[in-house]
Amino acid sequence: MFTRAAIVVFFVALTGFGIAGAALSEGTARSPAGKIAFVRYTARSGHPRVYTVRPRGGLARLLRLPVGASEGPAWSRDGRRIAFVAGSNRAGESHITKDVDLQVAAANGSGARGLTHDAKLEAAAAWSPDGRRIAFVRSGRGPDRSSIYVVDADGRHARPVTARSIDVEPSWAPNGRTIVFVRINPKTFVSGLWVVRPDGSHLGRILRRLRGATNPVWAPDGSRLLLSDGRTLFTVRPDGSVRKTIATLAEDSRGAREDPQPSWSADGTWVVFCQLRSGSVGGSDIWIVAADGTSRRRLTRSPGMDTDPSWAP
Repeated sequence: MFTRAAIVVFFVALTGFGIAGAALSEGTARSPAGKIAFVRYTARSGHPRVYTVRPRGGLARLLRLPVGASEGPAWSRDGRRIAFVAGSNRAGESHITKDVDLQVAAANGSGARGLTHDAKLEAAAAWSPDGRRIAFVRSGRGPDRSSIYVVDADGRHARPVTARSIDVEPSWAPNGRTIVFVRINPKTFVSGLWVVRPDGSHLGRILRRLRGATNPVWAPDGSRLLLSDGRTLFTVRPDGSVRKTIATLAEDSRGAREDPQPSWSADGTWVVFCQLRSGSVGGSDIWIVAADGTSRRRLTRSPGMDTDPSWAP
């Protein structure tokens, strides 16, 4: 068993950042800047599609992508490119179910090109900090296995970095040396947080005491991990200490909660997430909250479902 000091040393090696950085990004948030991409599905449109909205609110605008259905947007760190999942959906289905492939386009939706072309299912794109590679989840048609893959941003050299389990939700460490992800045991369906290097080496479980934690996303400065326990969004330092709840997720009229799918602002002072509408059924919206848990507010109001937010500079 590792001591806390050993875990701290381990995480400093993984991320290139120390605990001292945490104090620099906590406290009163700056006014939110940048642009947020998200997925909107309504019965009227019939397809999930990527929209953008400013973090101060306003009109959500459709991102003109040359595909019938799109979801899972992920901005590159410089905000110049966006990765997304393209495909088609059956009538009444809010998610892509057929012809699923990973694509990349310019920030305005132009110049889209496919990175994958196969019968597998791709999801959950996550850019490396230098913008040269993209981690993503690839699975077959069955529900019992999925792996973390890495592909060059031009579509070359797609390769697996994990195997033989249910691996989802990758996020790159800020220095690009490791990828954190959620591993679900296919026999027990118990989940845990794991890390692996982009070449598939140094695979190991981390933060074992955080049972049931999902949606891991590194803060831009590497000082904290943003996580969800199904009821709240919270942050922890790399050694698992100083857990801080920043948002409690709303329940709909049936007591259900949405997977928040959170994303940090570029400066690490804000978090965007989605949640179900309290007291209703079948709808969700995009919200933001300051990283200290204050200034929480709703950005979108849709007649359908708004999900999958990603924050660009």
